[in-house]
Amino acid sequence: MKKSSIYSLSIAVVCIVIGLLIFSAVAASVKFDFRKLNTYNYSQKVTPVDEAFDRIVIDAVECDVNLVTAESASVTSMDSEDIITEVYVKDRTLHIKRQDKRPWYKCITLSFSFEGCSITVALPKNVYDSLDVTTLSGNISLVNPFEFHTAKLKTTSGDINSRLSAKDQLEVKTTSGEIYLMDVHTNAFELQSVSGDIKSYDCIVDGHVKVQTTSGDVLFRNAEIKQNLQMKTTSGDIELTAVETENVTMSTTSGGLELNDVCAAAAADISSVSGDIEFAQFDAKTVNITTTSGDVTGSFLTGKIFSTSSLSGDIRVPNTDVNGGLCTIKTTSGDIHIH
Repeated sequence: MKKSSIYSLSIAVVCIVIGLLIFSAVAASVKFDFRKLNTYNYSQKVTPVDEAFDRIVIDAVECDVNLVTAESASVTSMDSEDIITEVYVKDRTLHIKRQDKRPWYKCITLSFSFEGCSITVALPKNVYDSLDVTTLSGNISLVNPFEFHTAKLKTTSGDINSRLSAKDQLEVKTTSGEIYLMDVHTNAFELQSVSGDIKSYDCIVDGHVKVQTTSGDVLFRNAEIKQNLQMKTTSGDIELTAVETENVTMSTTSGGLELNDVCAAAAADISSVSGDIEFAQFDAKTVNITTTSGDVTGSFLTGKIFSTSSLSGDIRVPNTDVNGGLCTIKTTSGDIHIH
């Protein structure tokens, strides 16, 4: 190795050692409480809401949003001199908006805070006309069982954890965040995610349900859907357990489809390219199942008139019941095993 290279490496090592010594000295001086090194300070702000409102619109950007019940309405936020949370009521709508009024050069800060920004909205009643919450990275949480006519929850990377009822329509969308819903009662239900998983427990829907993901998994348990259930993924798995609906449509490219104790009063249309399709105690008046290379395995609650085909896969199905509904199963190379 050349002397110049050895010299350069020696200088680099010395600089690293000096930097570590300085960092250790500074950390020890604040007793390793790195929050004392912050160049931007936040303080809690509580804003009472005295005017009456029926609708709620929240634009929280990076903050978590929590809705809780209380005797009076208020908004609690973490604000600074230039980063504030605007709270006002206009036309019986409560507006809550995160505003960053810093000039560009103040955005270069040193922050060691491990406490996430949050906005807590305290509501004195459980029933409102509408709710519209939007965040970028913040989580959305509604632990108490609120009721709205319409509700929209949207985030990019934050998680959504909710127990609410929306009389007319509920729309929940995320990109990479997880969606966890419980005790939902609504007329129309739309869930959308790219890579985040979707989980729903104990839901009652008087109308339609539409669920769409790219790579996120979907889990529905204990659901009563009066009309149509439509689910679509690319590589994510779909699992349904204890679900009743009028019609069910499920499609995936490489994800697996699993149905346990699922009943469709009318039709079931299930398709996959390479993902397997498995079901137990599943039933529908008419069934149409198609795959390319995925296997089809399962059992029905009632007898069927079977129409099956596979180019290279193995086919095993019960004897046809002439009183049963039509069941069509087609694959290219996948096996068909019905028992």
